[in-house]
Amino acid sequence: MSVKRVAIDLDGIVANFVSSAIKHFQIQYPFLPNDWQPGKFNVAVDLAERFNINKKEIRRIMGALMASDDFWLNLEPHQENIDAIRENLLHDPAYEVFYLTSRPKGTVRPTNEWLIRYELMASNAGLIQVEHKRDKASVICAIEADFSIDDSLEVLEHTLQINAHKTFLLTRPWNIDTDLPVQRVSNLAEFVEHVKK
Repeated sequence: MSVKRVAIDLDGIVANFVSSAIKHFQIQYPFLPNDWQPGKFNVAVDLAERFNINKKEIRRIMGALMASDDFWLNLEPHQENIDAIRENLLHDPAYEVFYLTSRPKGTVRPTNEWLIRYELMASNAGLIQVEHKRDKASVICAIEADFSIDDSLEVLEHTLQINAHKTFLLTRPWNIDTDLPVQRVSNLAEFVEHVKK
């Protein structure tokens, strides 16, 4: 039996980075709506443009969040996507799951703890952290992943070039406008259906 290797991005896929970040911004900017979703991948740029918030202040707040273990430990989950992984891929010897993230240096411990808290770690699952998003394609090649899913168009630009690999884009407001020939899914249950074919 051949094992299918699956690379899954964390933020925007299984962890709700945007919702968690907005809660922190609302402390200083209570006018921000709870259900706000950025139209751009860069949350800070979108906040500055859409709500006329000082870019320097946004960078200060984002920097504090990125350096905070508590922020990474307490990210809200995308529960339906977590359930799809746990119910279909984990503990099944037919799959190897790699959580592939470009979170800042120093976040491996809180990221692992978060994955354990949401029961996403198993004997067939592990975490790989890269310094830059652009490095994900190299890792996908190195681990010979058969499938990957991300919400970043920048990542997809590179992963679409990998032979014998199927890459998917989880549709989010910040990745709607593209000419890339992407295969989109609206949730991880749809992605898992492709993996299991």
